[in-house]
Amino acid sequence: MATRVGQATVKSPRQLVISAYATMADITKVVTPDLKAPGESVLLHVDLAQGKRRLGGSALAQVFGQLGSESPDMDDPALVRRAFEAVQDLVERDLVLAGHDVSDGGLVTTLLEMAFSGNCGIDVEIGGGEETRPEAIASLFAEELNLVLECRAADAAVICKTMTRADVPCCLIGRTCKEKTV
Repeated sequence: MATRVGQATVKSPRQLVISAYATMADITKVVTPDLKAPGESVLLHVDLAQGKRRLGGSALAQVFGQLGSESPDMDDPALVRRAFEAVQDLVERDLVLAGHDVSDGGLVTTLLEMAFSGNCGIDVEIGGGEETRPEAIASLFAEELNLVLECRAADAAVICKTMTRADVPCCLIGRTCKEKTV
């Protein structure tokens, strides 16, 4: 596949490639996945799957040679829209330091990618220790539509309140660490 951008031709391997171009009013209002304030920030989980943790078609299922019976899906497009608008508001107010979607590999992969790219560690608790092992595995590896946001610890309550007003599930799942441990 090849696409032309200005005078340049960009080639890619034969697989599905989706690109989007959009104008931005302020290019300084960009959110990248690398953690920015190790030791001073917290991690919030925005659950757009409404608590579902379907493993069908996931990387985990493939590792075990399984297909799974139920695959992740966008069950509530209105929730996704509300979340998008709320996150845009938070970005505009400079409350989000970093952000990453949960996709290939699930929440565990998202968190690790954020820590690795920020050259730091994380301390995360999933499910408050009350989950059984299968539920914990599903929480970590389900490739559901979710987000992880990094924010200053002092801003977490404001962010959660903004998300609650938008009727978007959001909860604190951990903190960043200067030590490179997970």
